[in-house]
Amino acid sequence: MDIITQIKQDPDRNFFISASAGTGKTFTLKEYYMSILNKNKNNPQIVENILAVTFTNKAAAEMRERIMNEVEKKLSDRENPFFWHTVKINIARAWITTIDSFYSKILRENNIAIGVDPNFTVINEVKRDREIERACYNTLKVLFMIYENREFFQELNLSDDRAESIKKLTDELIMHKEKFVEAVEFIFNDMGFSKLKESLEQAVLKWRVTLAHSDTLDELNLDSQDTEKYIQASWLFKKTVLIAREFYLYYTSDQFTFDFKGIMEKVLQVFENEEILDRYREKFKYIIVDEFQDTDDMQSSIFNLIHTKDNHIFLVGDRKQSIYRFRGADLSVFAAMEKEFESKMAHDEKYIKQALSKNYRSDGQIVDFSNYMAEKILFCSDNDDEYSRQMIVVDNDLYNNILFKDQDLCGWEEKEEDTDVVPKLLNEDKKRVKVIIRTEKEEEKSKKDILKEKEIQTVAWTIIKLLGQELSFRERDENTGKILSKIRPVRLSDITLLMTQLSGYEELIRQEFTDKKIPFYIVSGKSFYDRPEIQTVFSAISAVQNPHNDFEFAKYMMSFCAAMQIDELYGLLKHKNRNDSLFTAFSNNKDTFCDEQKKAFEVLKKYKDLKYFISPAALLKGMIAELDYMAKVAGAQKDPRYAISNVKKLLSELEKYESMAQTYAELVKLLKKITDTDEAQASVEDEKSESVKVITIHKAKGLEFPITILAGLGEDAEKINPNKQEYLDFSVMLDNGKRYFLLKSRFYDENIKIKPDKGKARYNSKDDHIKQFIRNDFLDSTEVKRRMYVAVTRPREMLIPIVVKNEKDVTDKKYSGFFSSIDSRYADIISVDGSSFDYQEASYAVKENQKEFAPVNSLNLSDLSAMSYKQYIAPTYLINEIKKSEADADEESEKQTRSYQYDSVFGLNENLEKGTRLHKLLQSVRSIGTLESLVKQGVFAQGFDRIPIIRHAFSEDVIMVKNEWRIVKHQVIDLSDNNPREYMFFGVVDKAVMTEKNGEKNIYIIDYKYSELAEKSKIEDYKFQIRFYLYLLNDFAKAEKGYVISLKNNKVIEVDYDPDFEKKLIQIVRLSKKEQD
Repeated sequence: MDIITQIKQDPDRNFFISASAGTGKTFTLKEYYMSILNKNKNNPQIVENILAVTFTNKAAAEMRERIMNEVEKKLSDRENPFFWHTVKINIARAWITTIDSFYSKILRENNIAIGVDPNFTVINEVKRDREIERACYNTLKVLFMIYENREFFQELNLSDDRAESIKKLTDELIMHKEKFVEAVEFIFNDMGFSKLKESLEQAVLKWRVTLAHSDTLDELNLDSQDTEKYIQASWLFKKTVLIAREFYLYYTSDQFTFDFKGIMEKVLQVFENEEILDRYREKFKYIIVDEFQDTDDMQSSIFNLIHTKDNHIFLVGDRKQSIYRFRGADLSVFAAMEKEFESKMAHDEKYIKQALSKNYRSDGQIVDFSNYMAEKILFCSDNDDEYSRQMIVVDNDLYNNILFKDQDLCGWEEKEEDTDVVPKLLNEDKKRVKVIIRTEKEEEKSKKDILKEKEIQTVAWTIIKLLGQELSFRERDENTGKILSKIRPVRLSDITLLMTQLSGYEELIRQEFTDKKIPFYIVSGKSFYDRPEIQTVFSAISAVQNPHNDFEFAKYMMSFCAAMQIDELYGLLKHKNRNDSLFTAFSNNKDTFCDEQKKAFEVLKKYKDLKYFISPAALLKGMIAELDYMAKVAGAQKDPRYAISNVKKLLSELEKYESMAQTYAELVKLLKKITDTDEAQASVEDEKSESVKVITIHKAKGLEFPITILAGLGEDAEKINPNKQEYLDFSVMLDNGKRYFLLKSRFYDENIKIKPDKGKARYNSKDDHIKQFIRNDFLDSTEVKRRMYVAVTRPREMLIPIVVKNEKDVTDKKYSGFFSSIDSRYADIISVDGSSFDYQEASYAVKENQKEFAPVNSLNLSDLSAMSYKQYIAPTYLINEIKKSEADADEESEKQTRSYQYDSVFGLNENLEKGTRLHKLLQSVRSIGTLESLVKQGVFAQGFDRIPIIRHAFSEDVIMVKNEWRIVKHQVIDLSDNNPREYMFFGVVDKAVMTEKNGEKNIYIIDYKYSELAEKSKIEDYKFQIRFYLYLLNDFAKAEKGYVISLKNNKVIEVDYDPDFEKKLIQIVRLSKKEQD
């Protein structure tokens, strides 16, 4: 009996449905939901008793829409109209939701019981990452303070509860101080500071709950003499993560802002209350979970808590499509639940496990090929190597669950007509699956980028060959539901380029497709912020922030906004007075420029004043509209569509992140840091446009396309998530209920996870404990195969994998290895060499009326920093120029010796933070009495108020005191023969004190440092800085002395005015310019 029949007969059962790609999963979910409604026709409120959870908004919206359509049909049939009309009204508040929305709703309904503000927010990933970084930074500070026997609790600034939790953890570290010290020294030498910080951040993000319930191994049977130290380091790492977790929860959950995992933690906390849990058990008579293969242990546990013998659960998923392991998806959860259903089916008829076995998406040839790939290549049994044998011993159920099963074999819907028209790439090919193989000569072996170029060339050739050829498309008859064959030419919008990754390919695709006049759209392209149309918007933001910055003003005027040419810029420079900015010069000479440039200037002038009153997004929208920017972008591109889409996307990003930046400059920096962090499934933008869509496999899951070209197959197949190394390895759950973890470090790489040789295990097999960790490596390696299964099941009509390789390439570890020995019964194997490519058919890709746009002069898009008319120089710049060679030596020394001390690691940031606070306080002090009071309170060091120059600043001789004095001095320096250049030397003086005695005015400088003033190299830097300031201030009065004063220990360093400083300064600048040239 098929599953739909069983569902309709009695939905009051528990179902576990395996649904291969294209087998009607969403249809089955809809049928189950409707069967529940049909069974409860006397209770229209039943809608509120059905929980339907999906992982994406798109899937939730599609499910709701399909159910609503079925309800509408029931209403049109006039069967039980009151019931269906009420259901229609109730659907609006139905629990058809994403998993995170479900958790949020639980918290809001029980906010009083758990003490949560009902108006809590779910933070975005950028804010989350900021708070994680902050938490880990403060945790490492605590670690260093314990190591150096410093007091730290007064520095925490946490709530009493969080401080108490951290105290318990740190007390344990202090109690085992010798073990702690050895662990600290080992972990820093083994991992280094940056890797430790990165691993800590990753653990707080992904494993803060799992790690809290996992143990370190007490012993390991390894040859290394450092094994015990490694175990101690793992113990320390766990404690460190738990401390960081407390900091992070204080910054987020305690302020009623949650990330996804934080919401889950709170829901589990809610369900610890049996009364509340029982209420939801009673409320939800039916629990539906879509894409169950993408759940993790925590998510599954929440559903298991709600599910009892008195309600019903419906789980649907496909283990072959579990490809989100980098997001925490755990396929072992799916396998364990499937095993549980199998066990319960033997004695309980209320449990049903079944598979959907007919593919409704794809042509029979595509289905045959995906069946062949699944059974013979991707999920076949391979017990010959030691690695597989270990997995069988450790977790045989999981191992077998991954393998191909009879239930995975799919049939397909036959078309009514036998006519099958398929495009040809060469003369003999006739199948809908065509594997293109391009083999290059061996001498190209080391040139990976050349192979990528040739791969994208082959893609372009394939697209052009397909366009305009006839293909019989599957089309469902709305009345009969039968599959008909519709023959028509292939269009651009039929084709999707499916990539294993975009990194390393995106710019090649842009160049090749633009050159061959192939319109395209890259979904979630990673080079978004490097595009010229986006850089132009950034230049506009920067110019608005400070229009008198000549460099930013020139960039703005030479961009698409004003299209100023270089000769026109030189003309503007001639109009510029010595002390004017380019902005002022343009204002004074507007009539010499064209209308378009005058308009761009007036728009900039208008919005530089408006920036204080409107949001960045509103400002940019106004500028874009008034500059007619979209038309200008279109005129500067061969294919303007994706450029215009990029600008629209930038405006959307601005609205999301503008509240996180204090200034426009900070906003630009923030946007440049942000990449596409939204891991939700893609809905292809502008789906009806005539363009080739380019998308990664991860983004394409859940989507389908008429024709799929599969590329990027030359990449290493085992790079699951190249951007993020995993730093923790967790064992399977043992019979005693315990779970262990290993910290991935250099020791781990050398002694535990041995680099695999042919036929050898990946893990050290001496230690039985370590075998328990093989599961993660198994799931990682098999995810490569699941990802390829997702790829080959996306097309409806045609699949074209493209393999470009060298003659002697070993493809075992590459995606191309999956296609190295394809059975020709299932696919055409087409060999090409590139020399015979004919691109004349490219006319198909361009509409007859499509305008050819001339590109912007490349000079307009180049780096203009060397043309800055004035260079602004601060003392820190000069110090760095002096010390370049010293810095190189220091860097080399760092490679040889690692030394981690609190002051060297955290001193700078801590000094900046505390120094800034004390600087501001000193600015507000107007009398020596106030200062004496602050010293008594312990704000400043004892004796600070008795430092002679400090007391002198409050004496009767003082005629002026300037705090935070911003000073600028103009200087023309002849860099070489007849090559004068303008420089603006500037600085900010903490405190300048001007005195007058016997008619002579003198200036003294006081510069505060939150430092011990113990490092000789730093002291020399400070002295240079003071001499620089004295040189700047000598124009105002006679510069006498400068004083560097430690806010920590009252140490004072006196610096005399240097009358020869200007000569030294010019020499440094000339030397710097010479090195730059």
